[in-house]
Amino acid sequence: MAGRRKKQTHNRRAVYRKVQSEKLSIAVISIVLIIFCAVMGFQTLEKKKELEAYQAKEAYYQALIEDENLRAKELAEFEQYTKTKAYAEEVARTKLGLVKDGEIIFVAQ
Repeated sequence: MAGRRKKQTHNRRAVYRKVQSEKLSIAVISIVLIIFCAVMGFQTLEKKKELEAYQAKEAYYQALIEDENLRAKELAEFEQYTKTKAYAEEVARTKLGLVKDGEIIFVAQ
């Protein structure tokens, strides 16, 4: 009987140690998971801020592209206008001071 009691006590201690070891393992794993989630949360917020900054830059550059496309269109239209006879006459009158035959120029004094 005494041997049986020792065996039961030994089994109880082994079971108790095993349960304590499992509790410690669960606690360590839980702490590691909490730290992992916290780190991932902070990184997510950081990446979200970076994304917002990149989206703002993209919007800015998109607006610049639209402005430059509009300017290119205006320059193309001006290029077409410079090839017309009306433009040649306008430059001759304003910059060179030329007149058509038979025109009289009145100068205010």
